[in-house]
Amino acid sequence: MPQILPNTLIESVPRVSTRIVPALKRLGIRTVRDLLFYFPSRYEDYSNLKQITDIRAGEIATIQGRVQKISLHRTARKHMALTEAIVADESGKIKAVWFNQPFIAKTLRVGDTINLSGKIADGKYGIGFQNPAYEKMRNTPRSARGISSIHEGINSIHTGGLVAIYPETEGITSRWLRFLIKSVLDIRKNILDPLPLETRIRHNLPGVVESLRAIHFPCRPEEAALAERRFSFEELLMLQLRALQERMKLKKLQAPAIPLDLPLIKRFVQSLPFTLTDAQRRSIWEILNDLAKPRPMNRLLEGDVGSGKTVVGAAA
Repeated sequence: MPQILPNTLIESVPRVSTRIVPALKRLGIRTVRDLLFYFPSRYEDYSNLKQITDIRAGEIATIQGRVQKISLHRTARKHMALTEAIVADESGKIKAVWFNQPFIAKTLRVGDTINLSGKIADGKYGIGFQNPAYEKMRNTPRSARGISSIHEGINSIHTGGLVAIYPETEGITSRWLRFLIKSVLDIRKNILDPLPLETRIRHNLPGVVESLRAIHFPCRPEEAALAERRFSFEELLMLQLRALQERMKLKKLQAPAIPLDLPLIKRFVQSLPFTLTDAQRRSIWEILNDLAKPRPMNRLLEGDVGSGKTVVGAAA
């Protein structure tokens, strides 16, 4: 298998089929680096791991247990695929229902240890999950008191703690993106941090390697917020540096100097049927002095409707 690096094309990543590549490119994901820098738009908080007997209708909760029964059938009226599972922990059992997701009946097996996360609905057969997020777990079921270790090693990426929700497109779900990002997350160690160490220390910002882990798989809300702050700072800094770079380029260019002709300007101002405001006079003076210099002018004239931008432009 060829080595995967940040500049590796996304179609060369294992588990990425050719049919899904166009959808990824619609999201702007063309390389592994693009994937790592495809950030969540929000998070779902599934840290509320509970025992089944403690959950109530209307709340968002996470439970962990074993699959006791799973079945697939179609509804009588609309022939909709209905996957149903009975999941039990040490305190009781609960039903989970998925609509139009028949593959789940093949993915989950009786005896599997799984996490279920989502809103608890109250139906005619009692409370239960409807279309919950699910995740197979490799270990034995935990009690609710063991939730503190659910994120160690990022074992639970779909149903534990804060779960990233990404901007999606047809054929690309947040669940699949989380799975794919986790598979290449170690590649982040090959990304050089564009922020110097002294800058990060001065502004209390984490490094890029830690921030990429934290923004996709945060352990706590504060960790996600700090990673977002770091990348927002970096983006604004790069925009400022780019603007300064363009300004330096302009200063090196030559432009024909247009000497300031005060008599001409006075005649123009006196011919107007109104008196210029102080702001209009000041703007004209600054622009004319710029035009008299032997380099391109880089100035923005802004003002409300009716503030006199047109007459300032006419004077120039």
